[in-house]
Amino acid sequence: MMRPTLFKRTAQFVTRRQASTSTNEAAQKAQQAASKAQEQAAVAAQKGLEGLKMAGNAAAGMLAAVSKMGGPAAKVAKKIESLIPPTVYYSKVGLEMGKIVFRARSMAPPSLETMQATWKQIYAQSKTFELNHAVQWAQSLTKKDAAAVGVVVAECIGFFTVGEIIGKRKLVGYRGKVEHAH
Repeated sequence: MMRPTLFKRTAQFVTRRQASTSTNEAAQKAQQAASKAQEQAAVAAQKGLEGLKMAGNAAAGMLAAVSKMGGPAAKVAKKIESLIPPTVYYSKVGLEMGKIVFRARSMAPPSLETMQATWKQIYAQSKTFELNHAVQWAQSLTKKDAAAVGVVVAECIGFFTVGEIIGKRKLVGYRGKVEHAH
């Protein structure tokens, strides 16, 4: 009676051992596939960075050549060269902040089908646009909707104004030609 029990236990052990071996093999294969995919992504990223470095080197070479020429072109080239590092830095900072916000809000880009449907709807509406429809829409606005539209318009004007101030580097007006009254 001892032998069948021993045989059953041995068979169960072998079956469990084979199952764990196949599970381990599957896990190893999955890990190898994942590491291979990571290597391929790293190679692709490296190629992209090399392309950007080559483009940056070409631009730097052009700027160096222009700055050697002298004159107003050299001043512009030097100004551009001085703006490159902070631009790169702040673009990287902005990208990282965008990633953090994107992950924190569990955002996802819309699917291709959603984008196509939206653009088709916008295109169809733009083909049938008439001023009468816009007037009817404006007349049918409630006070709450009108206030929301006003806020959006005020935001747009504000952003435009701030952009103009930053672009001009001063608060008031452009420098124009002084006209003399003769």
